[in-house]
Amino acid sequence: MIDLQMINLNFDEIRTRYHYDPDTGFVTYKVASAMMKVGDRAGCVDVSGFRNRRITYKKKCHLEHRFIWFWVTGEWPSKLIDHINGNPLDNRWVNLRLATHSQNSLNKKTTGKLGAKGVCLNKGKYKVTLCVGSYDTLEEAKAAYREAALRVQGEFMHHSVKL
Repeated sequence: MIDLQMINLNFDEIRTRYHYDPDTGFVTYKVASAMMKVGDRAGCVDVSGFRNRRITYKKKCHLEHRFIWFWVTGEWPSKLIDHINGNPLDNRWVNLRLATHSQNSLNKKTTGKLGAKGVCLNKGKYKVTLCVGSYDTLEEAKAAYREAALRVQGEFMHHSVKL
């Protein structure tokens, strides 16, 4: 269990100071200060890394999607938070889910040189990296990958593969 005192979060205080709209994914201020008005969007986009939004609360910077998870559930997330559609700026509640590191990695849009995730060209054949065989055409290889990825990766398969 994570000690919330160490990360400086207080559920009741956060619910008093911030509002979260699950339909837009926006966190806004409920209490005005010298710098912010009620209704202003909290946080900012961190462009130095993965383009996530961050919220500073009590001089500690938190990833917005983790802050939202705490705001909604009252529990600091025990795992990573995966953005289902792959957009780290889309913090709508329907787009967030708990994930292990492996599951979160499956939901990445990596297509390689061929523009097809999980397919590479090997000795004149299109090889599917989920070990499902080699195919004469790129279309056959992509279809085989989609089928195998759905079986192996399930709901964590990247949305661009789900055709």
